[in-house]
Amino acid sequence: VNAVILVAVLWWVLPQRPLVTWLVGILTLTAGRFVLIRRYKTADESRKSSRIWGKLLVASNLVSGVLWGSLAIFLFPADTMPHQVFQAFVIGGMVAGAIGTFSNLRLAFTAYAVPAFVPVTVRFFTLSDRTHLAMAVMCCLFFVLVFMSAFRNYRLNQSVLELNVENRLLIERLSEKSTKAEQVTEELRNLTAYLEGVREEESKRIAAEIHDQLGQSLTGARMAVARLRQSCPDAPEDLQAGLQSVSTLLGTVMDDVRRIARHMRPLVLDQLGLGPAVEWLVDDFRERTGAACDLELRIEDANLDDDCSLALFRILQEALTNVARHAEARHVRVALIEREGEILLRVEDDGKGISPDFVRSHTFGVLSMKERALRLHGDLQISPAEPTGTIVSLTIPIGTC
Repeated sequence: VNAVILVAVLWWVLPQRPLVTWLVGILTLTAGRFVLIRRYKTADESRKSSRIWGKLLVASNLVSGVLWGSLAIFLFPADTMPHQVFQAFVIGGMVAGAIGTFSNLRLAFTAYAVPAFVPVTVRFFTLSDRTHLAMAVMCCLFFVLVFMSAFRNYRLNQSVLELNVENRLLIERLSEKSTKAEQVTEELRNLTAYLEGVREEESKRIAAEIHDQLGQSLTGARMAVARLRQSCPDAPEDLQAGLQSVSTLLGTVMDDVRRIARHMRPLVLDQLGLGPAVEWLVDDFRERTGAACDLELRIEDANLDDDCSLALFRILQEALTNVARHAEARHVRVALIEREGEILLRVEDDGKGISPDFVRSHTFGVLSMKERALRLHGDLQISPAEPTGTIVSLTIPIGTC
């Protein structure tokens, strides 16, 4: 565009045939550089790394600089000062514009700027009057400033490239560490699941032994005390009272043993399913705390596998345990609902609420709830209730159960 404008301005000042020849040379070079750029963009990555592209760029810049510099030698309007200034202005603008395009490639920039701008500067020096001498000095200053700007731009571009490389390497390292961290997290989650499975099996075994063996032994001891009382009807009253106390104590111990066994592994969950187990858990909570506890239960046990049922039961058990320990609640609402392809477990109390620090804490109970939810691809949320209290909400896709 600049070449066409310059030729149009000089058309009636200089011989037209040399101007046309020069313009054809510029346009031919521009077309060649366009083809070169297209071939570079369509080349594969292995060919792009070849040094031939850089050499071709330097060569094309050198030819372009020579063509623009030839204006001051062969097409210089010696008789008209305004056209001289305009020609120098156009060439200087082309050199200044090359800073942004080629300054990150110093050799390519130099190959263009020196042959393009030096001839017009020298031409001004060859003219003896003061005006041309001043113009020559100004061209020299401009040339120095251009090279200083190009050098600063080069250093800036190099810094940007170095930062890009460092950032790319840093991102790769972080990606590797993130991948390793995800692998470790997955391994830990699998290990946690395995250990919890082992613990559940052990709890199931211990609960069965407590219920069967210890429970039978205590029952036998209580029956023996009863037979002893019957065999000694004439025993002193203090002995009869002592035997009655022993029998009562054995009954209390038997109740405690059954309660411990049920909490370790409730037989109702294995024998009757999740629904009855949840009802038993809510009834036990009412009995232990004295708080009112409403239950909304709308779920089909047939749609759930054993792992999902156990996870829901344990999460509800932990949530109710936290309410009993920390909330001081008078009213609790429990909902276990199957709806629109998901299962919702919700526990809401009207207690004193829960602190954000406790929600973010790494206590075993909270971590256990979160891990069980993650293994089922569920979403566990612990949030404040309005006006007071806490809401524990768990949603699980039915497809994972």
